[in-house]
Amino acid sequence: EEKYNARVILTRSPGEEILPFQNASFTNRLGADFFIRLQLYRESTIKPKIFLYHLVFDPMVDCAKRNIDSLTFISVNQAHFANIHKTKSFGQKMYESLNLRLYKKYFDCNPLQGLPLKHLVGIQAPALTIECGISYDDQWKVLVDPLVDSLRFIEGLKVK
Repeated sequence: EEKYNARVILTRSPGEEILPFQNASFTNRLGADFFIRLQLYRESTIKPKIFLYHLVFDPMVDCAKRNIDSLTFISVNQAHFANIHKTKSFGQKMYESLNLRLYKKYFDCNPLQGLPLKHLVGIQAPALTIECGISYDDQWKVLVDPLVDSLRFIEGLKVK
């Protein structure tokens, strides 16, 4: 946190269970500007892989232009509608940053994909899942600086 001048709002310990909609409720009450879920998994290949995902149930419906009144009731399955274009823009900017030539020897980054991800349902802020495949325990350390660097596009984020 100190190295990157960032504040982690919500974390969980391995094995700790997060109840459905707990992150969405907390994120919405906090009025977060951006929600990121970071997931690690064991990869069989030596070179790490990064995947970027955002919530989409139906691309035609979800991405349609709409005016959302702040006093209108919105179901949890439609909460992402208000910021889906901002979410896609953030994800694309992160992908472009992570796909720079200088990083290609360290990891592979796949383009942003829209999927029906249960853990992003109900979140109103722009929200992404970053999934990283690593082959050994300390390999995540190679990904930290590029991931933080990919967030520099966010106005007001000061990354040292």
